[in-house]
Amino acid sequence: MWHVRTGRTTAAAALCVLLATILSGCATPREQLGASVTQSISAVQTARLAITLNEHGASTFAITSTALTDALSQLTDAAHAATELDLSGGRDSSARQATLALIRQSTDAVNAAREAMNERRSLYEARTRLGELAETLTAEARRLGVPG
Repeated sequence: MWHVRTGRTTAAAALCVLLATILSGCATPREQLGASVTQSISAVQTARLAITLNEHGASTFAITSTALTDALSQLTDAAHAATELDLSGGRDSSARQATLALIRQSTDAVNAAREAMNERRSLYEARTRLGELAETLTAEARRLGVPG
């Protein structure tokens, strides 16, 4: 009896993996770019929050540094996903170029924040720039049709 349940569980798990694989291939290039933009928004907002908490003494240097490193990892993943998309049309290619440009700007802003923090300079400029980028990325997400 136990072997039958295990077989059914294994079959169900295999079916779930197969369906997930099939469904993940159903997203349009614009939806996939939208996912990269959404991931970038999250990274930028995380970095901005970490800086804000640090400025108010509610976070340590180590925690803020880790948050900024994590944000950079998210941005790297978002850029990688956008770069690997197989695009067929010029419109999608232009959208990818715009997305990658925003991700690069975001990466530069997070790196600038890390440098300022490491050099014990004010983080005001970095926080402001990250806020601007969050707004720009949100507008790009809307343009790509990302709900919310």
